Amino acid sequence: MVFTSHVFLFYFLPLVLVIYYLLPRGRNVFLTLASYVFYGWWEPWFVLLMMLSTLLDYFCGGIIASPSSTARRRRMALVAAIVGDLSLLAFFKYYVFTVENLNRLLALFGSSSLPVLSVILPIGISFFGAPWTEPKLLKYAYAFEQNMNPRQKPRFLPTVEFSA
Repeated sequence: MVFTSHVFLFYFLPLVLVIYYLLPRGRNVFLTLASYVFYGWWEPWFVLLMMLSTLLDYFCGGIIASPSSTARRRRMALVAAIVGDLSLLAFFKYYVFTVENLNRLLALFGSSSLPVLSVILPIGISFFGAPWTEPKLLKYAYAFEQNMNPRQKPRFLPTVEFSA
């Protein structure tokens, strides 16, 4: 579905807006589900990738923000979230490129080539994979700052950059 299509403009958007304003609570959950429907309109299988990334980030973010979490557990959650998101991004964006180049290199040495899977790049994977790394780092840094000695000079001052 495209933003300029008649399906989006005359059916999907009005329906989402009406339901959103009629709901007394749970609006964020509804918008998340509506976003999955919008994203999955072209290829429903890709919604599973987005859900996987969302759930991973949600649970890791909960661990990072939890006051009862140890520093080691927070660090592990941060690493798991970043590695998980960047692994999805790396696989879908660079798998074919990497394997094709490895096959060329193997051919130079007379070795047999690796099988190349036909991988379709999900639309917008860069937008739901990589950009979430900075908020995770900020959340981790904030949680770290809250647990430190109040007299200790802060080592991290969060900044948010917006780029066009």
